[in-house]
Amino acid sequence: MSALTTIDRAGIAALERPGDSPVPVMCLHGFGSHAQSYGAMMTALRPGLRALAWDMPGYGGSQPLPMPNPSAEDYAAALARFLDACGLAQVVLVGHSLGTLIAAAMARLHPQRVKALLLLSPTAGYGAAPGDPVPEVVAGRLKAFAVEGAAAYASARAANLVHDPARHADVVASVARGMAALRHDGFMQAGAMLACARIFDDLAKIQAPALVAVGVQDKVTTPDKVALIAAAVPPDWRLETSMVLLPECGHALTQQQPRLAADLVARVVDFPGTIP
Repeated sequence: MSALTTIDRAGIAALERPGDSPVPVMCLHGFGSHAQSYGAMMTALRPGLRALAWDMPGYGGSQPLPMPNPSAEDYAAALARFLDACGLAQVVLVGHSLGTLIAAAMARLHPQRVKALLLLSPTAGYGAAPGDPVPEVVAGRLKAFAVEGAAAYASARAANLVHDPARHADVVASVARGMAALRHDGFMQAGAMLACARIFDDLAKIQAPALVAVGVQDKVTTPDKVALIAAAVPPDWRLETSMVLLPECGHALTQQQPRLAADLVARVVDFPGTIP
């Protein structure tokens, strides 16, 4: 079992699992989370597999982006700078929830740097045009965070991300810790990105094998919505004909089912080459 360490490169803080695999795994967390949401999954990965999980800009120990209303492309540019600083030419990207928007944008903009994609509990984004009002659902989350503060926001919402929360208090506590550590600057920027991003447009142009998975009991990115995202992956680039359903699992997939998530990572990492 490889110990997890923390690193800081190009203004980005990250969790790293050392290994000697030629193409490391790069993990991108969700809207109300941080790098540690991947900790259990990274620990469960097979020996020798190197993996990193960033605190996206404005989260944890990472510097925010310079623009107030960044796009998925701006986050992808920050990811490219981080990979450059780590000396990584190519990675397997694992995105969860909001992180899938960045993963898809990265795969479109830098196809040579993305060997494969694993999209866990992906979100579609709201596709608002620059200058348009922020969609109600996003505006509501941003207002609630600003009014309630991170701790109260986390306390009110963490259980909704976990299947059968009464039986999985440890997972709820882990999710709540991540939410309670949210920073106002990073959360507002991520909300702006969620408002304008549209994963369907990026997935239509990817040139990397992709696998999509979601928890059966996910109340946030429900399986019916995720099925539409899985169907948007060009047929020639699908690792499976449809999405993978993980049993006994809510939205906090990597925390509630870390071993199953690690198995999916192995499936993507081991896929030989490209499809077409």
